[in-house]
Amino acid sequence: MFRDLYRVCENYKDGRGCMECWCDMGDTVNVAPFKKDVSGMVRKWIHPISLYFEHRVTNGYTKGMNNKIKVDKRMAYGYLSTDR
Repeated sequence: MFRDLYRVCENYKDGRGCMECWCDMGDTVNVAPFKKDVSGMVRKWIHPISLYFEHRVTNGYTKGMNNKIKVDKRMAYGYLSTDR
């Protein structure tokens, strides 16, 4: 249901309103971790998340590449440097 917001909402105002409604619906669920963690996190970051609806751009590719670099660094731990 959360992913549907990204398809349905066309601008910042609609996107933010839909996300606030989603959080309100989440607060009615009787699952404590959801109320505390998920809904709270979305409310905390609602402005940056809602900006997606205005620009339709994410930094997912950059984060993915940084993760690959970190994995390579972890895998290379322990190898000796060749310039010694």
